[in-house]
Amino acid sequence: MLYITAVQKVELVGGGSWWHRNSGSLVLAIAAISAAIVAAYVAIHNQRQQLAHDRFLRNQDHIRDTLDKALLIGNEARDAMDNFMAGVQTLEAKRREEVEIPESTEEIVEKYEETTITRLHAMRGAQVRLETRLGKDDPVAVSHKAAFAALHTLLREGHDGVSGLREDEVSELDSAREKDAAMAFSSFQTACHDWLKNSAA
Repeated sequence: MLYITAVQKVELVGGGSWWHRNSGSLVLAIAAISAAIVAAYVAIHNQRQQLAHDRFLRNQDHIRDTLDKALLIGNEARDAMDNFMAGVQTLEAKRREEVEIPESTEEIVEKYEETTITRLHAMRGAQVRLETRLGKDDPVAVSHKAAFAALHTLLREGHDGVSGLREDEVSELDSAREKDAAMAFSSFQTACHDWLKNSAA
């Protein structure tokens, strides 16, 4: 009887299951693991958001750069076109007056035409870049395409005036075509400014 009682006392003092003895430590370990998982998830999520934001900002910078270059190229094309059309109209005026035209004058106008063609090729490249960055239906790309088309029409209709006298019904429309080109380019400038304003908002 004394032996049984002693054993029972030992079981009561040092007894209890393993779970009861270690439950506190397990709860703390599980909590720590859960907190680490949550922290890792939050860190990954924040990192992805930051990367997405950085990509967005880089893309915006690329678009601004594309717009700036397109505006510069467009202005250069307009300047070249102004010189070309002024040269053509000068040649035609002299031909109507039957005034002798120095060969050097014709050569200058031919160079104006070559420069204009080069500038329009550059505008075509700018159009591709705008459509790539913004999409074909974006107002900037649409208005730039219209400006290019208006300038190209001027070039096409003015070409025959380099070497000869155009029909009156053709040359008389120069002013209207030049006005259309100016309005088209102004619309492109407005679209660019609107995009830049909205991107900064």
